[in-house]
Amino acid sequence: MKRLLGAGLLALSLSACGGEMHEWDQEQTLPLEQFQTLNTEINNGNIEVTAHDQNTILVRAHYVLKSKRKGELQPAIQLQTVPAARSLGLRVEHPSLLADESLASNLSLTVPKQLALELTTGNGNLSSDNMAANLMLRTQQGSMTVKNTTGNVDAETGNGNLSFEQVTGTRHAAKSGNGGLTFEQVTGALIASTTNGNIDANLLGVDRPEDYSLSTQNGNITLGLPSSSSARVRYQNKIGQVTTSFEHQAEQQTILVGQGAARIKLETSNGNIEVNSN
Repeated sequence: MKRLLGAGLLALSLSACGGEMHEWDQEQTLPLEQFQTLNTEINNGNIEVTAHDQNTILVRAHYVLKSKRKGELQPAIQLQTVPAARSLGLRVEHPSLLADESLASNLSLTVPKQLALELTTGNGNLSSDNMAANLMLRTQQGSMTVKNTTGNVDAETGNGNLSFEQVTGTRHAAKSGNGGLTFEQVTGALIASTTNGNIDANLLGVDRPEDYSLSTQNGNITLGLPSSSSARVRYQNKIGQVTTSFEHQAEQQTILVGQGAARIKLETSNGNIEVNSN
């Protein structure tokens, strides 16, 4: 396990209830070497990833510490690398905090676009842009945004909105305990669910015998498909209306699109369902 030895720059020190607020940065550039996957785990903080065409991993950490013990704690708060055969881990090492103290470790990563990502934060937002690899994203509390990605995406948040935009792969999964789900120009079989929130999906390439599922307990479902799609949409809704521009077989709770190759399930306990051409 290695520490990332970067410059620590104190940017701000303000008084706060229970202690002072201190902010500083660390930065380090790592060679890609043999690594195929980057996995990052932090307890509290946002993680933002963008891609570049270089064989390096640029790590920028911005820390926000609320404590009266800045002189004692700051030197011990460090980024660490955990190399393995094919993967590189990033962790934040810090001493135990008192009940009235807090630390947010916000990471900004610039990585090769072909590097697979496994990103986890206990409390914070996750975002990724312009990647060409598989992504796994986890947060207990926070939103997720994935843009301009070629690869399979598996995203889950305990509480927050999820958004995929211009994502192309073979299979995707998205789950929120409480939040809206938005999918814009997404290609690949999709399994998506939320307990409380609307689902808005504009999908592409829906013409193969694959399984899709959009499910919410409390919210509307809006599904847009190209007119050239081939899918059989089966739906369940206890309260709400169903509207569509495609062939509607209401007695069978089915919407037929083209020859019906793809299998799509829509389910809401309380909300409207709308399936139209996009």
